[in-house]
Amino acid sequence: MGRGHWSKYWAAGVMVLAFAVGCSGDKNQNLVLGLIRPSLDHLPYQLARLADHPDLAGIEIRYFTSGWETSEALAAGRLDAAILPFTYAWTAVSRGLPVRIVSFLERESDGIVARRNIGSLDDLDGKRIGVLRASTIEILAVMALDDRGLSAELVPLRGPAEMVAALRAGDVDALSFYVPPILTLGEQFHVVHWYGEDHPGHPCCDLVVYAPAARKKEAALSRLRQALAAATAQVETEDWQAGAAAAAVDLYNLPPHVADAALARLRFGMGREASGREFQLRAASVMRDLGYLDVVPDTSDVYLPLARR
Repeated sequence: MGRGHWSKYWAAGVMVLAFAVGCSGDKNQNLVLGLIRPSLDHLPYQLARLADHPDLAGIEIRYFTSGWETSEALAAGRLDAAILPFTYAWTAVSRGLPVRIVSFLERESDGIVARRNIGSLDDLDGKRIGVLRASTIEILAVMALDDRGLSAELVPLRGPAEMVAALRAGDVDALSFYVPPILTLGEQFHVVHWYGEDHPGHPCCDLVVYAPAARKKEAALSRLRQALAAATAQVETEDWQAGAAAAAVDLYNLPPHVADAALARLRFGMGREASGREFQLRAASVMRDLGYLDVVPDTSDVYLPLARR
């Protein structure tokens, strides 16, 4: 299936999105979903929209430019749901906010990129690694270093552009970074470690909800989950790969070869399997040790009760 075919349906999907709220019959069941625009973590949603999945009728999308902005809107009840890095959900719960994780979604998309003279993760012992403060990519870097008994200085930076500039200028020796920008830095840099090597299938971004809205809009939330489950069930098919690559090119202005390389590293899958919950619990302990959480919340407070999933 060619990229032009998907581009045509992408345009149609945008039109459907613009009018979805006004055309829905039950406004009380409309679901307001927050997405981070620079992120590829919501590709299953976008492809379900392209396919005109009926369960997406009545969903209103609000785009944000950062996880913090999205998380704050969710915690304040301005969103019903969001696709977010799990660290934001655990932070919100630790502060007593009514935010809950419904399902894991995007997985295995992060790693460490460094100059060519650094051959492996071990070579970063004593070096400087750029991170986004309190993000999944900082927590994953700490976990990877701790597992190997390595010590590195984690340098907090303010966003992807500043991170890339710091690496190119030699202010840091490596970056803990994510797909697709980790693949766009040029031949003088290479990935020395993928976090999926240590934790296969680990959840990075989750479907997260504002708990009061989840109770009031249970049917709409269930439909969203069904649409996402249908999309993620297709991730290994040729049609899904073609559509995902075309959407990535259109959304992020990526060269086709970069879009293809990014999709080769991305994993998607719904569910809340025990291994994913244990991984997130360990990550929350790291967050506490770094001072980002006062206490690690009980998992019963983090995940939406099974009866309402």
